[in-house]
Amino acid sequence: MYNTKLDKLGRIVIPVSLRRELELGVGCPLEVYAEGGRIVIRRPSTCCRLCYATIDGGSDSLLCESCIEKIKNLS
Repeated sequence: MYNTKLDKLGRIVIPVSLRRELELGVGCPLEVYAEGGRIVIRRPSTCCRLCYATIDGGSDSLLCESCIEKIKNLS
């Protein structure tokens, strides 16, 4: 568990070790909501793990079509 403080603009710092563990990069969209008296922050499940683009809700992939195509073209 980490302790952090809210700044004047309502921001908090997510420690780098947590960002690495959860693969949260700069620009990664996050959902923030209240649940049972707690603040919940999470990555949307429909977010590409490489570029953070929105993935079609019907897909089970962790990558968007654009990133999949780029990976295919690497070889």
